[in-house]
Amino acid sequence: MKSWLRFFGLSFFSDKVARESNSKGFLSFFLGLLLALAFIFCGLLAANFLPFATHYNHATDFKAFAQAAFDNLDVTVSDSHAAFDTVVNTFVNKEDADLYSTNGYNLVVDTRPSTALDDFETYCVYYDGSSEITYEAYLALPDEEKINYIFNLRYTPNELVLTDELVAQYEQYLNTTDSDDIKQQYNSLLASKNSISQEEYNLDVYALYLQAYYPEITKYVSAGSAPLLRNYYYDNYINSQQACDYLFIFEEFLVGSFHTDGNLPVTFYGLYSAKHVGNVSASETDAFLREAFYAAVPLYASLYLGNILRYLVVVTLFALALAFVAWLVLRTMKSQWGRSYSTVLKVEGAYLAVAALITTLIFFVCGFFVSGSLLNDLPLMILSAILFVRTVFLLVYDKRHGKVTAKASETENNE
Repeated sequence: MKSWLRFFGLSFFSDKVARESNSKGFLSFFLGLLLALAFIFCGLLAANFLPFATHYNHATDFKAFAQAAFDNLDVTVSDSHAAFDTVVNTFVNKEDADLYSTNGYNLVVDTRPSTALDDFETYCVYYDGSSEITYEAYLALPDEEKINYIFNLRYTPNELVLTDELVAQYEQYLNTTDSDDIKQQYNSLLASKNSISQEEYNLDVYALYLQAYYPEITKYVSAGSAPLLRNYYYDNYINSQQACDYLFIFEEFLVGSFHTDGNLPVTFYGLYSAKHVGNVSASETDAFLREAFYAAVPLYASLYLGNILRYLVVVTLFALALAFVAWLVLRTMKSQWGRSYSTVLKVEGAYLAVAALITTLIFFVCGFFVSGSLLNDLPLMILSAILFVRTVFLLVYDKRHGKVTAKASETENNE
């Protein structure tokens, strides 16, 4: 056991110890892989969350903007949900911009339910992008011309309310549809009408209408659902590469983007902390935003844990491939030690844990200086580079000392 621990712990730092792999089992590879994943997971959490306080404290313009915004807002937080009696959008509303937009930052406050529907627009674009027509104009085209157009959806900042008049129109259309599948679903819905609420019924009718009237809408929404108002903000701002420097306050979470005084871009997501109940004052802004950010840590941890499978596959394949290439090189050099692929693979496994630990430390430091968009791509890049360089050193060592070591071992055996 002592010999194995020596091999597993010191192989990365000693080529001589690493060459003891031919007498060791495969535990080093599997344990090294597990520890590498554990270190990467801890590194992702640490690099993404621990530097935030430093970034925020050095974002003078954003802090001033946020404090001024909350000084003019009357946002109330209760049961981890925010409420505000109107919609603020400084991106499109000049009056809102004059009141809330400072230092180049934009503010959006929309605390309507996440299930609020979007009053979207549909259109069709000619395949080469040269022209655009309405969906109604597209439906009037001959079939041979329709194939030249691509269906598109444009979200708007307006909420769609399913009134009785609208639902009646949707029902009328569903009664005349030619789709057997839609008819079957609609008849099933009518049969269960008395067992569900009117709100659920209206939404299900609307979703069926969308599938019938806009067959290609499934590219934008899953079956049984409809375009949501929240998607307007994601589509136009949050997921856009052009939008930056903002604060979005939604009913159940917030999203912010700012630049530090050193011009480092930072994007963050936050949940409302149970510590905050009631109105958020300007003096509480910094604590409110920091606590919202850290309240989201468990959610991010679960997401990172879910992504570990991807890291497992990539790290495993890279280690296997690197060991295979190193084995081919050793065979070419006629190495006595590296004649077996398993011998090299066990060394790579022993390297993994220490390489991942070094990767985590480098990654954590990078969290203070690298943008979030690049940060999460670094672990695999750094780990791969460290493993590759360390393997090259092993090959160089075997080239220089392999024959000498083999002769010494042969002499020892003869004696």
